[in-house]
Amino acid sequence: MKKVRVKGLNNDKRQSTSTTSNLKVISFYAALLVVVTALLGLYIAWVELVSPGNSAEIIL
Repeated sequence: MKKVRVKGLNNDKRQSTSTTSNLKVISFYAALLVVVTALLGLYIAWVELVSPGNSAEIIL
């Protein structure tokens, strides 16, 4: 009977390292987008708060 070769998940070190590196890059860009959108939201809120012509009162 012929032996069946089974390829494990971590046999190829280059592929594993490449996948990990790609995930790190993707997670970095995702975190950067979250920070940019948070800053944009804060800027829009600040502009709306400071802009003249709003007759709404802010109660703290």
